[in-house]
Amino acid sequence: METGHGWRKGRQETTMAETSSGDPGFTHDIHNIKRLERMLWLIPTGIQVVDSEGRNVYANRRAQEILGLSFDEITRRYSHSPEWHITDMDGNPLAPQDRIFHRVKRSLQALYDQKLMVWRPDRHWIAISVNAQPLFDDDGVFNGLASAITDITDIVLMERELVRRQEQLEETVRQRTLSLEQLNRRLQREIEVGEGREVELESANRRLQALSLFLQSSRERERSRSAYRVHDEIGQNLTVLQMALKNVEKDYLEGEGAVEAMWQVYGIMDQLLELVNTISEELRPPILDDAGLGAAMEWQCSDFQDKTGIPSRVEQALGEVSLDLEKSTAVFRILQEILANLALRPGVQRVEVETKPQGDMLVMTVDGGGEGIEERDLQRADPLSLDFMREYIGKFSGEVGIIPSGGKGRMVVVRVPL
Repeated sequence: METGHGWRKGRQETTMAETSSGDPGFTHDIHNIKRLERMLWLIPTGIQVVDSEGRNVYANRRAQEILGLSFDEITRRYSHSPEWHITDMDGNPLAPQDRIFHRVKRSLQALYDQKLMVWRPDRHWIAISVNAQPLFDDDGVFNGLASAITDITDIVLMERELVRRQEQLEETVRQRTLSLEQLNRRLQREIEVGEGREVELESANRRLQALSLFLQSSRERERSRSAYRVHDEIGQNLTVLQMALKNVEKDYLEGEGAVEAMWQVYGIMDQLLELVNTISEELRPPILDDAGLGAAMEWQCSDFQDKTGIPSRVEQALGEVSLDLEKSTAVFRILQEILANLALRPGVQRVEVETKPQGDMLVMTVDGGGEGIEERDLQRADPLSLDFMREYIGKFSGEVGIIPSGGKGRMVVVRVPL
């Protein structure tokens, strides 16, 4: 076997010595080992094998590429060798006893999706995901471990970029909200001046409303653009990559071990696709544009129930009634804001949402059960939460208020012209 991509020479000779002592299956075993090495050499996942003392005894081609080391460089090292520079995802160095080999050796249990940072010889940090499986001899004694290594540097950078952009958007909103608050305080001082400035105050108030609506419209457009890019651009690229991997598996890989390794890769790809869909839905759920307000409200309440454990129910009697996209978006965002506040209110045992037409108005009620909902309950997520809802629906001559429910409590009501 070649030193460049075979098992360590010493280990190879030991195996041969054991199998050559009158064993008729010697030639068959060597053939199987060579076939296994060829298969591991071709798969797109890094494979690394460590013996019971922590010494690296094998690394396939992809593992060498990921770590930036040759076969001989890898197999000269132990898991605790000082040449390894390994940290967690926040850059904190890992002591030898906290590394994967020692954790598996202590627990004798497999580890999955262990994310680490590794310093390569080319003076670059890379992010990797490791799945490690303990190995045992015929007597059940720990004999080492096998690891599957995946380079997730691009994925980590993409996630951090998404977080950075989200933080930028939130900072922009915060700054604009701060500007609105400052403007509002200035307007309040003008009110105190007296009736002589009522006309000027009314004009300033219109400017405030226009600025508030512009902020909300800008935020909605930014969410839509971000959701489109995350879902369509990143999601499509991940799907193409998944198809390419399947073609590699179909055309070049054989054997049960290769199939299992590829399923691990597919599992990571499925997780990424799920993450992309989750981020896209949080920015702007596509169901709102594709299926309309009713379906979007049911999805939102179902998501609220999954995240909080609070039973939620939507009852709709819309019939042929429909809203344009802007009004539907406003009602949906207000429902999101109400649920975000109720999630922080202690004692909520259930949430019931009802939507129906009344005359020329669409009326949505949200009942939190128990003692009902007060104005302060709609300001738990943010002190300006209720003001935001009233400003937003006011653009369409709608209103948000609190009315008595069928029991002893009170509930939120949202009215918007059809």
